[in-house]
Amino acid sequence: NFSGTVSRIPTRDEIAPVVNEQLVVELYSR
Repeated sequence: NFSGTVSRIPTRDEIAPVVNEQLVVELYSR
């Protein structure tokens, strides 16, 4: 259960950089 490992809800500012990194990696791995 993912929500069990998170002590609090991360803010959008905390999520955005992670998502952006994933997108960049996906883009350049093609």
